[in-house]
Amino acid sequence: AVVSTQSTGNLRQLVLAITSFFRSKQHTMSFNTLSDIERYFKIMDTKKNGLISVEQFLAYLTSGGEDIDEERSRARFETADLNKDGFLDWDEFYKMYSSPPTHMD
Repeated sequence: AVVSTQSTGNLRQLVLAITSFFRSKQHTMSFNTLSDIERYFKIMDTKKNGLISVEQFLAYLTSGGEDIDEERSRARFETADLNKDGFLDWDEFYKMYSSPPTHMD
């Protein structure tokens, strides 16, 4: 696979934004437009099946070399997994990043 410098930079930017989000109690995501959220969903959906597993989610969060709070990240994923099937579909992912923070954030 060919990865452009721009894609790598965007990936790093996303990882830093998500890491910042999990470390703060305020909603500090640097992306919140539909096109931004959609782009990052497609990046995390490595199997291209319209679903993101917790493993894909955690792998993506750590792909930039950042340390994350895995327990908190798993809890955030599980909260966003509204139908409790172990995956985030587009609607669940979108709601997670477009909604105001919950008490867990």
